[in-house]
Amino acid sequence: MPALAQPAEGAPLRRLLTADDLSGWEAVGRINVQGAGYCTGTLVAPTIVLTAAHCVYHPVSGRQVTTDRIHFVAGWRNGEFIAHRRVTDLDIPQGYIHDKAPSRTRISNDLAVLTLDDPIDQADVLPMSVATGPARTAPVAVVSYGKGRAQVPSLQDPCHFLGRGDGILLVSCAAVPGTSGAPILQRTDGGWSVIGVISASSGRQTYGVDLFSQLKGTLTALE
Repeated sequence: MPALAQPAEGAPLRRLLTADDLSGWEAVGRINVQGAGYCTGTLVAPTIVLTAAHCVYHPVSGRQVTTDRIHFVAGWRNGEFIAHRRVTDLDIPQGYIHDKAPSRTRISNDLAVLTLDDPIDQADVLPMSVATGPARTAPVAVVSYGKGRAQVPSLQDPCHFLGRGDGILLVSCAAVPGTSGAPILQRTDGGWSVIGVISASSGRQTYGVDLFSQLKGTLTALE
């Protein structure tokens, strides 16, 4: 996806370098795609991970990667991790069309729901909840991996919710290659909840899939 030339408006990125830093963010991990790079993903149920749909397509051939080449590594940090699982199935909204232009239709459907080969014990990694909709005035946060910081997750908290429409969230959080699929988070009474998945960025704005718009389709099982 297009990278930001400068960090977006909001708090600077903070690398989660220690186990204490990572506490509470263990559900965020790397989506490693053999021969095609990596993205960020989030465990939202013991066998379910959310990421961006374009992450499971080869960047050169444009073909969808087979599931046996996709792995989720929860809490990846400098070669250490909390859990590693293979992906056995994936679900992408019917409206997603994989092409090079990040159109509004592509962004609003740029979601992949990955099914893992074995549940991750909640005593090891507590899945993050999916919110029923964003609060328009509340700040947001993002935890992600990315170019230049691929081995340690980074937190940006807070950045700003800029708008919502046509199945897309617009935020000021920074994004670079590798950030795709990262969770857009808002704090609720029960803690942090996922309201979107990062898809693309342009200038100082980052675009994400509005998960609420997908709840009646791809994400029915998570309601």
